[in-house]
Amino acid sequence: MYVCPQCASISPSAAPCLVDGATPTSSDDDPMIGSMVKSYRVAAKIGVGGMGAVYRAVHPQLGSWVAIKILSHESTADLDVVSRFFDEARSVNLVRHESIVNILDLAQLPDGRPYLVMEYLEGASLKVLVRRGPVPPAEACRIAIDVLDALAAAHERGVLHRDVKPDNIVLSPHGWVTLIDFGVARAPVRITPRTAQGTILGTPEYMSPEQARGGELGAGTDLYALGIVLYEMLTGRRPFDGGSLFETLRQHVEEPPPPPSTWVPMPAELEQIVLMAIAKDPRQRYPSARAMQEALRECGVRSTARASMPNQVPRAPTDRLTTITVDHRSGNDPMRSWSAGPLAQASSPSMAVAPGEPRARSQLRGRVALIAGGSVLLVVALIASRAHAPRSSSSTASVESVTSGPASEGKGLNPCVAFEEIVRRLESCEVIPRASRDAMKNGAAMMRQVWASPSTASETREAIWSACRDAMAGLTITLSACSK
Repeated sequence: MYVCPQCASISPSAAPCLVDGATPTSSDDDPMIGSMVKSYRVAAKIGVGGMGAVYRAVHPQLGSWVAIKILSHESTADLDVVSRFFDEARSVNLVRHESIVNILDLAQLPDGRPYLVMEYLEGASLKVLVRRGPVPPAEACRIAIDVLDALAAAHERGVLHRDVKPDNIVLSPHGWVTLIDFGVARAPVRITPRTAQGTILGTPEYMSPEQARGGELGAGTDLYALGIVLYEMLTGRRPFDGGSLFETLRQHVEEPPPPPSTWVPMPAELEQIVLMAIAKDPRQRYPSARAMQEALRECGVRSTARASMPNQVPRAPTDRLTTITVDHRSGNDPMRSWSAGPLAQASSPSMAVAPGEPRARSQLRGRVALIAGGSVLLVVALIASRAHAPRSSSSTASVESVTSGPASEGKGLNPCVAFEEIVRRLESCEVIPRASRDAMKNGAAMMRQVWASPSTASETREAIWSACRDAMAGLTITLSACSK
């Protein structure tokens, strides 16, 4: 039996898939290939490591993708590994944050092996970006701020990640940040016997001194690890790398870190934030993730663009707001270096005010989100009416051409291009929830393609013109608000 790795269709031969042209995989290579796990058919193995394997699976009717993480027979025999595996799902669902992985199901195969069904993200781990060299300070701060938002949500619910590192931070193709892999997290609902006895869990290069000693851990442990990650983003290197496990841990406990400006120039205020985050004494670090987040926001470094990560796998054949991610080129154990999370987990992301945020700023965030949300609804409604329209390349238009007159039988000007330009200018507007910005960008691109299709009816083009005009009116107000 042969299975298409993209759509999971089954074929008796190795001929390319008739649906998407992909080369099918033989189930002889892995008995899981082609099997059904709940409602999903396993399409391809995307990674294997010491704990087990990770598969891409497809819902045959919906065409949606998920990632399925399955423990090996050997790992299943270790009760502590199994309990940590289940703790990952419990921790994630306890926090439920848009920048943290989302786990859809947890169960056991007929042979007793436990598995997790997770959302699948497009993109790559931060490690891929760091390998390119130092990250611009503005972009490094933006990534750290997003991770701190996820950590703050976790800490407020009593969950410590305990393994923050570049491998566990995923960037989507548009630069959205997702914190993954809570496999060694500590949650208030349960502490495993091994954890209670002080066994060291985590990655040595990013361990806090108290974690290296096997001591009591708190929120400062995650902040220390993120401080090391921020140091690495800014300089292209870690402050401690002893060449051996013992020497690396010793340096974390005893050696002062070289100032980041030793390797690259940077603002003194930003350097102070990094050094405070990686202080040896937890009491000398930031008291909370929110405090460190606020310090980064106020240090004067501003981001103008999002880092773009290459797609690691082709898109599923269906359009959807929630997508999946796998970093299977990182060279690390995929059971530790991959996971998945929602890019648009909810239609109304939380607008809770961070501590210290002025009320006026909060009210502005609310108004902007409302305007942006209305624009998104216009886009989504139009896309739904033309979901199966053929697509082709588009022409160009100015903003004035859209707001000054109606579309003329689909010839010449494309009003969606101007709408896309407004959406592009809002990319850096941090008061709009990132899920809304992503949805607007994708929706604008789809509207442009529908408009440009030769088979699109003139009535549909008139509807698109009206939607663009109305949405742009709201987004222009939003753009003005973001500049305040």
